Amino acid sequence: MIELPYCLIIEATEEPDYFGFYSPDLEGFTGIGHSVEDCLFQAKWGMEEFVQVMAERNMAIPPRSEEPTVLIKNSKRNTDTVSTEQLIRKHPTVKRLLNNKNWRDAAEAAIAYYSHGQPCQVEGWKASRTWAQVKKVFEESGRSPTAPPHATADKG
Repeated sequence: MIELPYCLIIEATEEPDYFGFYSPDLEGFTGIGHSVEDCLFQAKWGMEEFVQVMAERNMAIPPRSEEPTVLIKNSKRNTDTVSTEQLIRKHPTVKRLLNNKNWRDAAEAAIAYYSHGQPCQVEGWKASRTWAQVKKVFEESGRSPTAPPHATADKG
């Protein structure tokens, strides 16, 4: 049995070992994992932490789902072009960031934001040099930004 307090959507990416996830019930909650199982594990504990931070900030906490569902979506494959995510990940600057354990999480969040439009879960990362370096690589790629899931405005 999968015990989650809210519904979860896991989306495959064009990279075989990266998945994005978010909860439509918990606005702003997103993450990435290396497998479906990793996403489930991270979501279970991440949702608890996310709700705790909401409570600490006196934010309205949505009620738990009576019957939370998990939906796994496949990405649309485009075999003609390199995906934005692949392009960003192949850049030497981004490779360096991903290889450093201190910068990896912020870099992964920035990659998810610029290549899939997923909002950043940790606001402070958007002001970091790591985020700025990924943003610069994205801007140099000439790619268009991707709209975030359920069209929430998240500027980074």
